[in-house]
Amino acid sequence: MKKILILGGTTFDHIVTLDKFPEPIPKTIHSAPFHEATGSTGAGKALCLTKLGVPNVLHSILGDDIWGKKIISHLSSQKVDFIYDIDPKGTERHFNIMNAAGERISMFITQSSETLNVNLALIEQKIQWADIIVLNIIPYCKQIIPIL
Repeated sequence: MKKILILGGTTFDHIVTLDKFPEPIPKTIHSAPFHEATGSTGAGKALCLTKLGVPNVLHSILGDDIWGKKIISHLSSQKVDFIYDIDPKGTERHFNIMNAAGERISMFITQSSETLNVNLALIEQKIQWADIIVLNIIPYCKQIIPIL
C-alpha cells in the first residue's frame, strides 16, 4: 500500500448550522446548533486516510494554545500520525456557518504566519518515506517546494 505525506492544512473550526441562511438584513438569531472541530484540508485528508487504513503522516503548524492542544488531542484519539511545528501567531481558526443544503460561509478568525521556522530535516525524512506527497496551498508550504 502506498504511503502518503500530507503537508499543511490544520485549523480549529467553530461551526454553526442553520436551516437556511438569513436574508441580508440585520438579524439576531437566538439559538442555533453549533460544534467545534478540527478542520482544514490536510487534517480532513489525514483523518479519512487513517480511517481507511492507508499509511499517512500529516505535517502542519499549530499555535501553542488551547486550540492547538485540542487539535493534537483529537488527531491523537483518531490515531493520525501527526507531526507539527509551532506558529507563534497561534492556531489558525475559522468560523463557518452551514445550512441544510450543505452550503457554507467561512470566515477566517485568525490566520497562520506566512513564513515560519519549520523542521525541514524532519520533513525531508518524511518525504523520503512517502510514495505520494500532498502539498496544500498554504503559505508556509512554499518553503518546502525546493526540497520536493
